[in-house]
Amino acid sequence: MEKFRLFKNTFFPSAKCNSWDVYWSCNKRFFAYYTLQYKGSYSDDAKSCYENITLNAYEEYIRKSSNIKTANTAKNQFFYIKSFILSRAHNKNFDIGSGVILKRCEDILIERDRAMKTADIKKIVRIIKHIERQRNGVRNKAVFLILLCFGMERRRICELRWSDIGDNCQTIKIGNGNNSRFMVMPAILRNSIRELLAMKTNNAEYIFGNSRTQWLKPLPEGGINGILESIKNIDREDRFYNNFSPANFRKWLFRFMFLENKLPL
Repeated sequence: MEKFRLFKNTFFPSAKCNSWDVYWSCNKRFFAYYTLQYKGSYSDDAKSCYENITLNAYEEYIRKSSNIKTANTAKNQFFYIKSFILSRAHNKNFDIGSGVILKRCEDILIERDRAMKTADIKKIVRIIKHIERQRNGVRNKAVFLILLCFGMERRRICELRWSDIGDNCQTIKIGNGNNSRFMVMPAILRNSIRELLAMKTNNAEYIFGNSRTQWLKPLPEGGINGILESIKNIDREDRFYNNFSPANFRKWLFRFMFLENKLPL
């Protein structure tokens, strides 16, 4: 415990630093596993204690830890543990880049990543069903799906008019002026727009208005905030439901297209 306090005072002079809390919990979990399950030994002599920890111990920790589900988490936690161990002794096992340990654990991390993606899809379905049950559920579901499919800005969503929708709700106009183009909508979004089309009056102008104004006035941007805020109520203990914002939608879409599918800019 005293060794952690010394490390904190050296690298985290502010007692309120959130990074220290992350360091503390990460190292505490690893060393608890190392001493109790891996049967590692502890002594007051830093050289004999910390120089004897091997990468096998951390690899097994990753494989058995339910908290480490992604390569990024494994990398971050390796950095925290490596920093502490090297501050106590020169352990050549840990004086390496994170890529080495990620390669050793590649199989389990890929398996967990696939499991997470399946779980995420189920959670998206749960969100859509949750939104459908709200007042103006048909409209709100279409707003969510446009964010999910195109990462469109709130202002632009509110400004969408029926003239921006192509024949038979196949396409939607993205962008403004000379930079605009019609994009094919995924089937789930097409069907949602068609549901709205069946509800609108003949003189309706805005896609996301409401029946009270006969769709002649756009949905306020705050209405989109309310839709996204309501997602948190599904499960406030699950961080997945707390990260939905237009900016995060765009970040996820960029990662999906550019990093995972290797599409050119």
